[in-house]
Amino acid sequence: PYAILKPVYLYDKEETEQKKMEVETITKKCLSGIAEDADDYEKILYVFEYLVNTVDYDMTVDNNQYIYSALVDKRSVCAGYSRATQYLLERLGVFCTYVTGTAQAEQGNGSHAWNLVLCDGDYYYVDTTWGDPVFRGKEEEGNEDNICYDYMCCNDEELFKTHVPN
Repeated sequence: PYAILKPVYLYDKEETEQKKMEVETITKKCLSGIAEDADDYEKILYVFEYLVNTVDYDMTVDNNQYIYSALVDKRSVCAGYSRATQYLLERLGVFCTYVTGTAQAEQGNGSHAWNLVLCDGDYYYVDTTWGDPVFRGKEEEGNEDNICYDYMCCNDEELFKTHVPN
């Protein structure tokens, strides 16, 4: 037995280039806000807070599995948050990988995505989605202080209480 793959593209070449330019413009603007001498932890925290403060959790947005929805549309789901986290951290020179699995949330158990980062020589998990008060249903108008940092550079013991990687 064998499989035949026939890729189907969502956008033509011109649309793809336009979307790449939009992502690059926003990325440059975002990354211009961090000090050049920032250490790994400061970079991870900066990206975490940037995404939590600029992206709203929204399952209805088009193409919500991609960085475009997070960076340009400012609305996404866990895949978009995690892919944007990886993209921005890699641009800052921080090792970051995309992790999939399941998680136990207030909304129930289900498929989820988060990141594994290398911070000052040790590996930690970052779940940007779970840092967002919109995802947790706890955002209050004009209050950005309700970010949840519980899943910002947490270890295996903490993460595995609620997350199970594939």
